[in-house]
Amino acid sequence: MRNLRKRVNTSFRHIEYLKTYKMTPIFNESIDTLRQKIKAACMNNDKFVLISLNSWTFDLLLNQRNFPSELSNPIYTVDSRVLYLVLRVFRPNLDWTHIPGADVPLEMIIQGTGDFRILIVGGTCEANNGTVMRLRASGNFVIGDAREINSENLTAIGEQLSQKVSELEINLVILCLGQPKQEWLARDLQNHGVSIPILCLGAFTDFISGVKRRSPLIINRLGLEWLWRLVSEPQRLWKRYLYFSLRGLVAFIIVMRNKLNE
Repeated sequence: MRNLRKRVNTSFRHIEYLKTYKMTPIFNESIDTLRQKIKAACMNNDKFVLISLNSWTFDLLLNQRNFPSELSNPIYTVDSRVLYLVLRVFRPNLDWTHIPGADVPLEMIIQGTGDFRILIVGGTCEANNGTVMRLRASGNFVIGDAREINSENLTAIGEQLSQKVSELEINLVILCLGQPKQEWLARDLQNHGVSIPILCLGAFTDFISGVKRRSPLIINRLGLEWLWRLVSEPQRLWKRYLYFSLRGLVAFIIVMRNKLNE
């Protein structure tokens, strides 16, 4: 508890630091509008990185723990029902939209994206292969990358993937490695000259391939998918959801309150 109070007090000094991440405006339009923007960006080779913002992300951002600040043109979606409710309280004049990251590309990809070529980089061989098999049926050119990606080989893989993007004329990159690994890889891709949309979507490949089961629709609508995932993988996720996310949520409320008083 003492450590939590220390983090909360420290958060007051980090408000200026958050400007490094261009936290405003967080994306506040519908998921259909976002999909259209992604399609248009693929056609025009627009450069941006899509990041799903939840309490865990905000804890990483606020406490400067291993999260890149050099991303070009980041777009933040609200991937947390709780953060969505906090934003509705502190910014009621804006039409905030709750957009789970895994929902962003699904219909857009399966319904077809014309001649767009999509590079998908996931966390496991099984998830990548399952995703490729499913998405090939939609007529898209999808490439799975099944290598184990860690902090030691991240930069080298970023260079290799950037070459693949150029050689195969990729229009869209989807990174599904979990936070903050996928954001670091996005930074390395941009540093190596990749100037197309990059979507950081966490467990998307796990869900679309069937490796992991998504929560029932009613649980999704109640904003309790985090609880479903916690019950499914307690050893891996308990600290993220029950400690870091709570700490991030408290800090997020403090930052929003202070911005309101500016």
